Amino acid sequence: MIGEILLGVLGNSAYDILKKIIKKQFGQEDEEIIRLFITSIETTSKHFFDIYGEEYGTLESSFLSVQQNWEVLLRSIFYGAEEIKGENFIISGLGLDKGEVLKGANKFLELLQLEMSKQWKLDKILTEKRHMIESEKYMKETNEKLSFLENFIKGLASTNQPSKDSEIPSIEANLGINKIEFNKKYKMDFINGASINYMLNQELIYVEYVFEDGATAYYEVDYSGAVRNSKFPYPLEQYEIVIPEGMLVDKQVIEFPNGNIHEKFIFRWGKHFTTVKDKQGNILKIDAEVEVEVDHRNKKINIKNSL
Repeated sequence: MIGEILLGVLGNSAYDILKKIIKKQFGQEDEEIIRLFITSIETTSKHFFDIYGEEYGTLESSFLSVQQNWEVLLRSIFYGAEEIKGENFIISGLGLDKGEVLKGANKFLELLQLEMSKQWKLDKILTEKRHMIESEKYMKETNEKLSFLENFIKGLASTNQPSKDSEIPSIEANLGINKIEFNKKYKMDFINGASINYMLNQELIYVEYVFEDGATAYYEVDYSGAVRNSKFPYPLEQYEIVIPEGMLVDKQVIEFPNGNIHEKFIFRWGKHFTTVKDKQGNILKIDAEVEVEVDHRNKKINIKNSL
């Protein structure tokens, strides 16, 4: 049942070794399916040595002669890995260059994937599993993005609601039974008349806080927390910058010929916050490379002490 190539690389127990790995990695008990897997593996192994000879080791000394490497290879096929990870692959003791062996392992994996795709039963198993993995990955990433959006909204609302005890509804409660969709705008209302409009896509979250008087704060933020674009609800010159005591390392001031003043506040670990002010000291522009919390209601830009 087992061919000479697999006997050469794994010895007399080759069939039992591969059967055990296939059951473990693919959850298969169907003997026909297991035989199809092993036949594909045998065909691929023969093809691999026909093409590359002993470039990546002999039958007895190649990466295919190590049982754990077969677990890595078949797990990689099952989970759709793009390449073999060297830290999980046993190479020491084979007398071969690690980089070259990993290159050979990935070539073997490409041949094995191609061979398995010729068997519709195997191809169906792999396709269904990869679809499941991609769906799980998509859901995980979406939930992470949703969590980031919710935390941003909670921070924005808790800072700008008139009462710090105001209840902030969750996105889940706001959506009800519906699932959030990318590039679709949603609205969250507060009992005091304020509201938040929000949207997200793969790259950014978009959040608009509308105060009771209609003034609007708008943010576009990437998932690293960097603000890509923003619009304050009130003129920037009305805001006060608040820096916690002990955070400031240095302050640099440059006066421009037109009378405007450039101030750079330098904090620990390379973080800084810069402003451009006019002759009267009104803020015209800000650039933050430090975490800030903007209290629009009280017109304060608070540098957060989280360094």
